[in-house]
Amino acid sequence: MHSAAISGALVFGAGDAQGGDGLMLGGCRLVTNPALVDMGQVFTHLHRAKGQELLVAVFGRICHWPDLSDADLRGANQAQLVAQAYGEGLGFLPALAGDFAIVIWDNIAQRLLLISDHLGTRPLFYLDQGNAVYFASAIADLLPHCVDRDCLYTPKVLDFLHGANTSDPRREIIDEIRSLHMGEYVEFHAGQGAKVTPYWHPNDAPVQRGKSDAELISELQDLLRLSVQQRVPHDIQLALHISGGLDSSAVAAIAGPYAKQQGLKRPIGVSWLPDADTPDQRGPDHAYCALAAQTYDVDLSWAGIKACDQEAFFALDPCVGNSTSTLLLEIGAQRALKDDAPRLVLSGWGGDEVISNPGRSKWRGRVPGWMRSLRHAPRALFSRRSERGNNSFLTPSYLAQFRAQEQAMPGLRDGTARRRQILRLTLGGIQERMRSWSSYFADQRVQFAYPLLDQRLVSFVLGLPPHLFTSETGLRRNVIRLATSGILVDKLRLRNDKEEPARFDDSARAGREIAPEFLARLDAGAFDPARAAFLDMDRLRQGLKDQVAGQKTQFGKISNALALILQSRP
Repeated sequence: MHSAAISGALVFGAGDAQGGDGLMLGGCRLVTNPALVDMGQVFTHLHRAKGQELLVAVFGRICHWPDLSDADLRGANQAQLVAQAYGEGLGFLPALAGDFAIVIWDNIAQRLLLISDHLGTRPLFYLDQGNAVYFASAIADLLPHCVDRDCLYTPKVLDFLHGANTSDPRREIIDEIRSLHMGEYVEFHAGQGAKVTPYWHPNDAPVQRGKSDAELISELQDLLRLSVQQRVPHDIQLALHISGGLDSSAVAAIAGPYAKQQGLKRPIGVSWLPDADTPDQRGPDHAYCALAAQTYDVDLSWAGIKACDQEAFFALDPCVGNSTSTLLLEIGAQRALKDDAPRLVLSGWGGDEVISNPGRSKWRGRVPGWMRSLRHAPRALFSRRSERGNNSFLTPSYLAQFRAQEQAMPGLRDGTARRRQILRLTLGGIQERMRSWSSYFADQRVQFAYPLLDQRLVSFVLGLPPHLFTSETGLRRNVIRLATSGILVDKLRLRNDKEEPARFDDSARAGREIAPEFLARLDAGAFDPARAAFLDMDRLRQGLKDQVAGQKTQFGKISNALALILQSRP
């Protein structure tokens, strides 16, 4: 079980807490993970402002503060900066940028504030029990305070098993626990319930007017460079995700040369692809990863999925560990780096989903939606929806409930590019990956930053005119290709064939290797019967048998189902 980077508790009406770890004031205690003490400016900051009667904690790093230089911001105790700004209210929040969560306890006003950054890149969970509030960056730290940790919130369980996001993004699988969503803060006063207030929403992004296309792309390039460079750490090791795709390559193309220019340690990079024994076994994705690393001065390691990675992943209870399908890959990635030094990983996550999605080709953008939908008609006619839905291994009744949730959601294929981008941001799926990584790796002194989800960059992109999302050449993701002209070598910038078959083959191999063990555990009855009630166990067993036989299966959904039921919880 992994400890939170930051946690705390507030008991309204209590006096100053005595003894124990952390900072204490008027019934509130703030604690940081001992593994992260003195680990540089990307982890945690604490401050007690005696004159203001404040406790402040910042988990993560604010990389832009108006009127402060980058150097001054890096050298500051950012919790102290927040305490000073709070004296004038919370109006400072919209102008910040970075990857952070903030906790403020105002002892004079008896007010507790939990604050998310604009895109929700850092996890912060809470448990409201009226006279007491418990909060942490990892759910495990809240479990001792739950009244009934086995009471699950069904819509969230169905989302997890189906790999979807159709329920409230502020709810967690354990019914009592809530989480902060993007661009909002939660406020607690004695005798009152939690009050959620948004301070930023992607709908607020202004439409860009009065500028030429060339001016817009130039401004976008400047924002892209700034967002990456401001996140490069100067006090710990920089690491980079390298996938060979547009987003990770763009981040590497800016971060690698910048680190060299600043005299920093050479970045280390990691690919989710498995290493290949000979050049003949390496596909195009290996070549693109190697090209990005070599061109932008990054030491590259290959990961893949090992048995030890699967053991670590399946030891997690998804109700507690926020396990997502990519967490297994990232466990392998961090193991492959073979270094226990603290590090900040810059990820290209969010680019595909936000910056230029949905990038349309010239002709696809001009074909009416009803005509495009005709290509799906044969599948809809000759396949039964219930059978397709059973890829999640839900029982028929829970499948019907999930379908009802799904039908109530707005369509991601409908409306303008801006509307679809905003939906992807707000449904919660983007945040789930970031929260799972941050929670899991805090003990290992590893954190992540997401320059392509910088609120300044996202706001600007959302305001771009629609025609910039349409490619005249037939290539998808037009905006990021335009923005990286002169940054990325054309072989990477114009790539249009990223499919990563080696990674999917590696996942299939891993599934085949571990399936017999799981089959034996199911046959022995070594699973949680209450949780198994969500699943059609015969179909799940057949899915595992298909894996053993080497057939194509829903590996991710099988993994989710097994992770849910094969837990032996203390």
